[in-house]
Amino acid sequence: MTANPIADLIRFFVGNGTADNPNAGILLGNGYSYTAETCTSGACDGGRGGLIGNGGDGFNGGNGGSAGWFGNGGDGGSGVAGGAGGAGGRGGLFIGNGGNGGAGGAATTGTGGAGGAGGDTGFWSLYGTGGAGGVGGAGDVQGGAGGAGGDAGLLAFNSRGGAGGAGGAGGTGGVGGDGGRAGWFLGNGGAGGVGGDGSGDGGAGGRGGDTGLLSLIGIAGTGGTGGAGVAGTGGTGGAGGDAGLLALSGNGGAGGNGGAGAVAGAGGDGGRGGFWVGNGGNGGNGGNGFGSSGAAGNGGDGGSTGLLSLFGSGGNGGNGGAGVSGADGADAVDPGQDGEAGGAGGIGGNGGTGGEGSWIFGFGGNGGNGGSGGIGGNGGAGADGVDGVNPGDSGTAGGAGGAGGANGAGGQGGVAGRARVLFLLGSNGTNGGGGTGGVGGNGGDGGNGGDGADGDQSHPDGGAGGNGGDGGVAGTGGVGGDGGAAGRGGDGWNATVAGAAGGNGGAGGVGGATTTGIAGAGGAGGVGGDGFAGADGSGLTPAQVGGAGGVGGAGGAGGFGATGIAGTSGSIAGQTGATGGAGGAGGVGGDATTGTSGTGGAGGVGGAAGDGGVGYSVSAPGATGGAGGTGGTGGAGGDGGAAGAVTTGTLGDQGVGGAGGAAGDGGLGGDGGAGDAGTPTGGTGGAGGDAGTAGAGGAGSTPGAVGAAGDGGTGGVGGAGWNSTTVGVVGGDGGVGGAGGAGGAGGDGAVG
Repeated sequence: MTANPIADLIRFFVGNGTADNPNAGILLGNGYSYTAETCTSGACDGGRGGLIGNGGDGFNGGNGGSAGWFGNGGDGGSGVAGGAGGAGGRGGLFIGNGGNGGAGGAATTGTGGAGGAGGDTGFWSLYGTGGAGGVGGAGDVQGGAGGAGGDAGLLAFNSRGGAGGAGGAGGTGGVGGDGGRAGWFLGNGGAGGVGGDGSGDGGAGGRGGDTGLLSLIGIAGTGGTGGAGVAGTGGTGGAGGDAGLLALSGNGGAGGNGGAGAVAGAGGDGGRGGFWVGNGGNGGNGGNGFGSSGAAGNGGDGGSTGLLSLFGSGGNGGNGGAGVSGADGADAVDPGQDGEAGGAGGIGGNGGTGGEGSWIFGFGGNGGNGGSGGIGGNGGAGADGVDGVNPGDSGTAGGAGGAGGANGAGGQGGVAGRARVLFLLGSNGTNGGGGTGGVGGNGGDGGNGGDGADGDQSHPDGGAGGNGGDGGVAGTGGVGGDGGAAGRGGDGWNATVAGAAGGNGGAGGVGGATTTGIAGAGGAGGVGGDGFAGADGSGLTPAQVGGAGGVGGAGGAGGFGATGIAGTSGSIAGQTGATGGAGGAGGVGGDATTGTSGTGGAGGVGGAAGDGGVGYSVSAPGATGGAGGTGGTGGAGGDGGAAGAVTTGTLGDQGVGGAGGAAGDGGLGGDGGAGDAGTPTGGTGGAGGDAGTAGAGGAGSTPGAVGAAGDGGTGGVGGAGWNSTTVGVVGGDGGVGGAGGAGGAGGDGAVG
């Protein structure tokens, strides 16, 4: 292409930049901004602007071009993968904004690229704002740092600092960029960038920018919030910027809030106020805890006023973060397994200290409030025991409930800042209030005990019931878990062979204890097996006694006594019926520390007594029949179980007493012998047996009923007189019938 000297001369002074010649003319024009089509390798910087004109944008991490006297700087280009972003270009010497920094490139492995710094305003800037810092790139190991915000020019009159860029996310979050400094006389500092979130630790927030050295009025920048640390420490909040060291007037910037985390980040401190007039910045709030420990962050301290402050108040301290709630314990799954304990609540963060105010005219900053403590997690429930399977097997115990998690303590309140009025009158701030403590978790419920298996011929006694699991202990302020119910004892075997004893009922389990709440009830005892009736016989075979009722929650019923054996001759009476088995005692209710203790189990029913044996009916002429046997005594009813012990609260009820066993009936009297020629008068019938004594009822909150009275035996029939067959010979008299037996008296009921 042929050169054109005139065009080239004009282009030297006026004209926009191009890909081949990126800088603008020196008088007027904008610098060239690169694109993917024109920047084919490496980083490309944007072109410079003319005296009037804007700088061009960079590409692939290239820097933005600077402006001349009037105009904005170009933006930095975004970084390539894992590469840093480009810096923003400088704004115009007199008027114009700095360019924004480019974003850092993300990295799939390693560290993300840092964000580019924002461009400054011009050296003599009358009006402008520094460019914002670029955002840091994400990285699986480390997030990139955010770029710093651009400063106002060194002798800028009225310019603001640029905001810092946010840190990139990563295994560890990147730190936020610092805010830019304001102009010498007027303008506000830039805000600090937010810290990046991390799967481990979060990044710290950037510091806020200061106001100018001789600032007449302005506010320093706010600190950036710390990033969250999912499995580690949350980022610390950035400190607020200070008013210029010799600033006539200005307020310090507020501190950034701490990031949440397993150990949360602290809030940033507030910035210092102006040298003569101005307030300190407030401290940032501590981050909230989360995860298994959940320690909360402390609040930042409030900023103080300047060294020779005439008017100004200290900043308030930041509030402490809240402690996390503890995780609930898992319920037990396997039979008899204990429930898992609940997690402890996290401790609340402490409040920050209030800043110092002026001693001429001012107020001290208030202390920050302490954060609330976390709630304790609830304990998991214990699993139930297993029932006995084979005859006579015992049930297994239920698992204990898990303990409730401890409550988290509240954080301490911050101390107030001091101040004076005319050096004499105190005007301190108010101390912060302490945080509220969390409530402890509730204890888990205990599992129920398994039932005992019933007896059989090979194993006549029923199996014992399993104990109920204890309720979990509560954390402070929580409620204890309920004790598990005890298992029921198995039933004893009922005899089916003449003269065999019935099996004993299995013992009921003990109800689970509890610290608060309701204790478990005692398990029911098994029912005693019935004794088979004794056989009528020679009087040599002893009567068999029925099985005793099981001891348990509710006592098992006593087995029935066997019937007495009949007499074998006219002179031998029938045997007395066997005594019924005693009812089992009721099981003890579960203990309770606070609440209501368990109710005792009911006493078992006493066994029924055996009937008296039948008197022997004689065959010898004129002989007297044998007397009927006395009925057996009914078994006593079992006492009701005692209530569980209680330390504080309500004592449970004693169990109900068992009913007494029924008395046995008296045996029948034997028949008298018939008369003959040698002994014409018939024999006397045997006396009927007396009824047995009824069993007494068991003691309890309601006494057991008295057993039923037995009936007296019927007297034997008198023998028939001899019937004469010879004329003139008198026949014999018939024998006298036997007397009936006395009816049995009912047994005494027990006193409750």
